[in-house]
Amino acid sequence: SEEEALARIRSQMPLHEKVKKADAVIKNNGTIEETKQQLFQILKEWNAL
Repeated sequence: SEEEALARIRSQMPLHEKVKKADAVIKNNGTIEETKQQLFQILKEWNAL
């Protein structure tokens, strides 16, 4: 139900808290190419490429 969905959303950790706990954050509000570039940059920093 809509009420159950809203309860699940409210129970989630706030985005700013998730960002603080993350090793890396990829912002996917741009183009696919921009998202790929962010991923490749993170992988290079982690010596994963």
